[in-house]
Amino acid sequence: MENIDLQPLVELGFTNLEAKVYAYLTAHSPATGYKISKGIGKQVANAYKAIESLHNKGAILIDDSTTRLCRAVKVEELTDNLKHRVDTLSDRAKTEINKLTGSPSDNRIYQLQTPEQVFARYRNLLSNSQRVIMLDLFPVAVEILRENILEASGRGVKVTVKVYESVELPGVDLEFGRDGKTIVKKWPGVWANGVFDGQEYILAFLSKDAREVFQAVWSNNHYLSWIYYGALVEELKASALESAILAKKPHKELKRVLTYYNKLMDLEATGYENASDFFGEEKK
Repeated sequence: MENIDLQPLVELGFTNLEAKVYAYLTAHSPATGYKISKGIGKQVANAYKAIESLHNKGAILIDDSTTRLCRAVKVEELTDNLKHRVDTLSDRAKTEINKLTGSPSDNRIYQLQTPEQVFARYRNLLSNSQRVIMLDLFPVAVEILRENILEASGRGVKVTVKVYESVELPGVDLEFGRDGKTIVKKWPGVWANGVFDGQEYILAFLSKDAREVFQAVWSNNHYLSWIYYGALVEELKASALESAILAKKPHKELKRVLTYYNKLMDLEATGYENASDFFGEEKK
C-alpha cells in the first residue's frame, strides 16, 4: 500500500487500524476481510473489527453475498457524511449545554493550544462583540478571519484592523503597518492579536501556515483588556500620524486622524467602566 499520511483520518475519529483499512480499500476495492488483513499486515480478527466499525460509520460498503466483499466509499462522500454528522451532533450539543447556567466571568489568563481553538475563539468574539473591535493581524490571519470580520462590521460594530499588506475589507477601517512586508518576512510565524469591546483579548503567535500554535492566550480580564485596547489605539494613532506626516498631508488630515482615534478611546465605547465595576466587585 502506498505510504500516505493517515493522521487526518485519525483526527476525524478513525482508529489507526480503521484508517489503514479505509486507505487499503480505496486503492484495492472490492476485497474480502481476509485479503484486507493480508494487505495491511494485521490479524484477520482485528481487521474484521475495523471493517465492521467502518461499515457502521458509513465509510465502507459491504455486499450482501456470502463473500461479503468490501468497498470504500469515495472520500468526498465520506467527508460529506462526517460533516453532516458533526453538524448534527454540534446542534444537539449546543441545545443541551445551553440549558445549563453559565459560570461567572473571571479575570484569569487561559492558554489556547491549537489553531482551531484560536480561530474558534476569534470567530465567537467577532460574532458577539457589540461596539468596537481592534485587530492586529498578519495576512494569513486576515484571510482566515475575513468573512467574520466583514460580518461584524456589517452589524455596525466599529472594526479597525492593522494590516501588513494591501487588502480589501469593505466597511472596515484599515491601518497599514509601515514596512509591513519586511515585518512579516522577519517574523518566523503569524501573529493574530485583537481586543473586543475593550473587555476580552487574544494574543496569538502561530506557525507560518497557521497550523501550529507557538503561543496563544485569551482572557476576559477587563483591566488587561482595557490596557491592551488603549495601547493598540495609541499605536495605530501614532502609525497613522506618521504616515500622514511623511506623505505631507494637510493639517486637516492630521486633525482627522487624531479625532478618529480619540473617539475610539471614548470610555462609553469601551470596557473601561466594566473594568472598574469588575474589580470593584472583586474587592468587595
